[in-house]
Amino acid sequence: SKWKALRKLFRPDANNEISLLNFVQSCDSMYKKLRYFRANVGNASVIDHALESIVDGAFSFAVMLVLLSVMRVNPWPLLVSLSTLLVSISFAVGSSASKWFEGMLLVAARRPFDLGDRIYMTDPSLIISDGLWYCWFVEDINLFHTTVRYAGTNEVATINNGSVANMRIINGARSPNAMVWFQFPYRANLMEDGNLEKVKEALEGYARDNPRNWHSFSYFRVDEVHPHLEKLVVTIGMQHRSSWQDLVTILEAKAACMCWLMEYSRQLGVMYDELPKRDLLYYAGSLKEGGVRKHRFQLHDPSNITKAKPPILGGGGGGAIPPLTYSESQSDSVVEKPLDSSLSADAKFLEQLKHSQGR
Repeated sequence: SKWKALRKLFRPDANNEISLLNFVQSCDSMYKKLRYFRANVGNASVIDHALESIVDGAFSFAVMLVLLSVMRVNPWPLLVSLSTLLVSISFAVGSSASKWFEGMLLVAARRPFDLGDRIYMTDPSLIISDGLWYCWFVEDINLFHTTVRYAGTNEVATINNGSVANMRIINGARSPNAMVWFQFPYRANLMEDGNLEKVKEALEGYARDNPRNWHSFSYFRVDEVHPHLEKLVVTIGMQHRSSWQDLVTILEAKAACMCWLMEYSRQLGVMYDELPKRDLLYYAGSLKEGGVRKHRFQLHDPSNITKAKPPILGGGGGGAIPPLTYSESQSDSVVEKPLDSSLSADAKFLEQLKHSQGR
């Protein structure tokens, strides 16, 4: 158990090694937890003392009534005479007293947050919230109000406990193993040659190679298909080691994972790029294949272009010679007949021009 606790604290890599920087960061994290624990104990003592004062007052009032009854003094006529005044006061401060009581129960019974917690408050009727990007840090708690600091601008605010008693309170410190997801565009050839399984295995290996950040790889699914663009939108989910309390650490790890995945997908040849237009101008050479065999993104691949001299546009004899084009009217299944390699560059161009005009 001690070995597991130490491993959980320091999080060594796959080789059971830890750098000096990671060791210091782990010690600093434990020190912060101890300081927060000490502050929470002190704050709980203050709240318990306030509750004790309220309970002592109610107990003293009840004891006074019992003593008056023992001394054969009837206190009820006095209380009945004050009932009219009490009813008037109840109408005046009824809503405030109700909120005060709700706020007191929030802190004393529910206690949805502690000192130093990253919280986010929203309407409970909303299905989707903005998340912990718009969050507050709890700085002080008592029975009547809570002092918070806005994470984005470092502004300090005081909130009445009763006003947040009916709100949905998201606590980042109590949300362990944050689930992180993001979307990536891929080419249609992701579904070919086992590329999908290759990307999944690579993500699983990335999670194993970075144990200080990632707990596991969760899912990799295709959520959107755009056939006319030859595009797949994939949603990727990863489970982080930290809770949402460490939001900055999670966002940095997410950015690093996305950059790594982009480079790996580009090397694998499945990263989506903007497709070329259906009307292409080739001044650098002539196409070996005027059509597309499989995917349109392969149309302007260098292997599909025969290097030649750029055509001379204009001239003394007549108007400008139009460039080679691949127009919308050409079918993707049509394949141009390769040109004779013995022809010159100008002859190739004229021959290609005849083919294009003939269509």
